[in-house]
Amino acid sequence: MILAKDYDELLQLWEASVRSTHHFLTEEDIQYYKPLIRNEYFQAVELHIIRDEQTQHIAAFMGLSEDLIEMLFVHPSQQGKGYGKKLVEFAVRKKNIRQVDVNEQNEQALHFYLNRGFEVISRDAIDGQGKPYPILHMQLKPVRLRKAEPEDLPELQCVFEESVRTSCCKNYSPEQIDAWINRASPERWKELFCSDLQFVIAEETDSFRITGFTSFNQQGYLHSMFLLPQFQRKGIATFLLDYAEDFAHRNQLPSLFAEVSLTARPFFEKHGFIVEEEQVVKIKNIEMSNFKMRKFFTLDS
Repeated sequence: MILAKDYDELLQLWEASVRSTHHFLTEEDIQYYKPLIRNEYFQAVELHIIRDEQTQHIAAFMGLSEDLIEMLFVHPSQQGKGYGKKLVEFAVRKKNIRQVDVNEQNEQALHFYLNRGFEVISRDAIDGQGKPYPILHMQLKPVRLRKAEPEDLPELQCVFEESVRTSCCKNYSPEQIDAWINRASPERWKELFCSDLQFVIAEETDSFRITGFTSFNQQGYLHSMFLLPQFQRKGIATFLLDYAEDFAHRNQLPSLFAEVSLTARPFFEKHGFIVEEEQVVKIKNIEMSNFKMRKFFTLDS
């Protein structure tokens, strides 16, 4: 529970955070907003805080209205610990909040919310006090991408199994599908998750159901791409592949490469992958055909 006596500490955190991130504000602006924050804004929102476990000082706080994240600030010394992400996920999952307003000039906050699955839906040229600081109105997408967490593993396994059994039955026998699925034991999933692979999931934001996922590493190896059957042909696989390709571009990788099933080959060919080799793999004496495929990129000079 937040008491009025906490407002002074919250205000100190707000000022430290603003000075660290809102470089477009003048000293006059900061002094103008301080009493508004302390005497009006804090009382107008539902405040949630995270305290440092060792010092018990407030490390981050968030203010919510009925349908909007009104404010979110993390102390500069506490950044990089996941507090902002934790507060946003609480707002989204527990409070059903789907919107947030962000200063356009606060690029750090903008990228943070874009990475949490929000998108810009409109823009105001001035802020609520009439000052020339544009405000971006953002809204959570119906389907968002996020990095997988260890607690997602059981659901990832279910998505994988349903995808393989339903989508690949026209290209592989029941014996081949069983061998494929049985190779992916819970221990194997944990091993993969702790490897150099990055797992990224596509998640509905109304039910938080995982609709599909992909994984890749720093060498450009695209290890997996699986979707629930009912979400195929809705652009989600392309959404995931675009993310992997963006990762490759940002890290200046020359290509993405994958071992692709007969079922998935048309999708990858459509997106510019070429077959380098057809191969036969063996899983517990069961042979299966797939393709080594690769997509080359033109690296910026």
